Amino acid sequence: MKHRIRRIVLTIFSLALLLTLCSGMGGKPLDADDMTAVSKVSISNKEVVSQNRPIIVTFSEAMVKPDAVDKPVPEKDMPFRISPALKGDGRWLTEKSFSFASSGGYPRGKQYFVIFKDNLRSLDKKPVRYFFSFRTQAVSVKNVWPNPYDEAKKEISLLMSFNLPVTAESLREHLTIRDAASDETLEYNLRDMQRDASEHEILIRTDALRPKLALSIALDGDSDRTSLGFAKAYEDKDFQDAMKKLNIPAMYMTGEDFAKEAKLGYEDSTRILKAMGLMQN
Repeated sequence: MKHRIRRIVLTIFSLALLLTLCSGMGGKPLDADDMTAVSKVSISNKEVVSQNRPIIVTFSEAMVKPDAVDKPVPEKDMPFRISPALKGDGRWLTEKSFSFASSGGYPRGKQYFVIFKDNLRSLDKKPVRYFFSFRTQAVSVKNVWPNPYDEAKKEISLLMSFNLPVTAESLREHLTIRDAASDETLEYNLRDMQRDASEHEILIRTDALRPKLALSIALDGDSDRTSLGFAKAYEDKDFQDAMKKLNIPAMYMTGEDFAKEAKLGYEDSTRILKAMGLMQN
């Protein structure tokens, strides 16, 4: 509900801003000859940005004198403001081009508005009326694979892959694993499994043996959690555990039958079936 309200507010804000920018001061329309145009922007309007690219804006007319070029510009003197705010380095590359580079990178899964200030003028005193928005790429779950039951460690494991790099430390603050039947929260361990630059995987281990596991990843929200960058919450309410991977033909079986199918000892097989509630009397 909170996120729906936020989207409505952003939509109203965008429409109001557009109406304001289409008019001059006091609501009087501005002629193109009376304005300074934004002739080029390094990030296109509504573009999805996946890397820390600087925002470079080129104007049609000189905005500053030559002695202002290549000097740090305080945030209050920048030609535009960014919402939500970003800290970084702003400076004039030429008399007509301004660059802003975010010092901490763009947080994932967020939308930004770049709004040019009302009092912005060229050296010829011509105003600028312009704004654009861009969105940063969000993290998403690509797949979840169950691994066979680990007899030595007495645990099952799941391999979760993402479209972007995610650390076990940041995921731990967002991930919840529950018993799908009882809704009981289960303990687990995480391990980073990135083998090369193109694979972003984390291994999830738990000794809580259940027929079905429910996985959920919460949004950043207003908490103190480390930012993960999901655009929407992830939830799999009916995830099959190691039983599915083992391809057991019968849902209920004896310890001996299970031992043959899973290639486990009788005691371990009996313990697993009892824990999962699948033990045949």
